Amino acid sequence: MNKLSMLLGILLLSMSFIAHAKSESEYAEEHCSKIKGQLEHVLKDSTRVDCLTEYDAIEYDFTNKWYECITQALYYRKMTGMQALCGLIRKNGTYIETEHIQRALDTVKEYNIPVYIFIIR
Repeated sequence: MNKLSMLLGILLLSMSFIAHAKSESEYAEEHCSKIKGQLEHVLKDSTRVDCLTEYDAIEYDFTNKWYECITQALYYRKMTGMQALCGLIRKNGTYIETEHIQRALDTVKEYNIPVYIFIIR
């Protein structure tokens, strides 16, 4: 009975953690409001910049989608003429998140891609 109770407790705790994990859009909204940007700015082709400031077009993605973040930020740069920023969201500080961040940084450096990368925790 103790093992069953413990298992149920762990399951409920895990479900609670999953239910309270922030979404990509919640991270974007939180960060964009801190820097006084415009959230979900609609471009003339109906695409949406996650956050537009006076000088920057920002895309936010979780670290495992680093390549999408870079390419979308580049597209927003093309459409707005503003600096492209990629905000990579690091949720739990795992080794694989660190690897994804390093891949993004290495790719931008290797190909001289005009995108600045920053990390959100």
